[in-house]
Amino acid sequence: FLISFDEEVLGFGLDTFSLTGAGVTSLVTVTPSREWNVTCKAFGTQSTVVLSLTALSCTDRAGNPCSAATSTVQYGE
Repeated sequence: FLISFDEEVLGFGLDTFSLTGAGVTSLVTVTPSREWNVTCKAFGTQSTVVLSLTALSCTDRAGNPCSAATSTVQYGE
């Protein structure tokens, strides 16, 4: 998953999102304060993996909180 914001954010990290159907294997900064690549390993050969960003878990530089967001990937079917 590539997590991308249209402006710089503060407070983003492993505790700001959750995964179901997989475990995080790495979180790598692509563009400081704007983009991160999340690599995960699914819990089976056929799976639905859901990444959810928790609302209010990070802010922009002005202090405005982020909104919740979800992305889903299905594979092996």
